[in-house]
Amino acid sequence: MKAETTPTKEFIYEAMTKYYKTCHCDRYGQIKTIDVYSVFKDRMDEVLKYLDEDRLIKVTTYGGRYGTYKGFSPWDINEPDLKNACEIAFKNNPSRNNMNQW
Repeated sequence: MKAETTPTKEFIYEAMTKYYKTCHCDRYGQIKTIDVYSVFKDRMDEVLKYLDEDRLIKVTTYGGRYGTYKGFSPWDINEPDLKNACEIAFKNNPSRNNMNQW
C-alpha cells in the first residue's frame, strides 16, 4: 500500500526520476553533487519548503567558486520508494555507457 501523496511529493518523484534518467555521470558512473535548482527549476522554493517538513532527501548548503548553493548527494535519499525509483531511472540512463572506459 502506497503512502498518501501530495502534489508537491508527486512532483518531487517525477522530477527526481527524470533527472536521474537524463543526468550526466563521469566515466566511473558517478554523479556529482546535485544542485536543487537543476532538478526542481521554478518550483525549487516550494520543494525546499516541503522538504523542511517531509525529509525525502537531505538537502545541505554547499560552497563553490561562484558562491553557495543548496544541493544533495546523489544517493542521500531517505525515502525507500523514491530511492528505488531513482536507482531504476539511473540504470536506464544512456550516460552510464561511459562506465566501461575505466
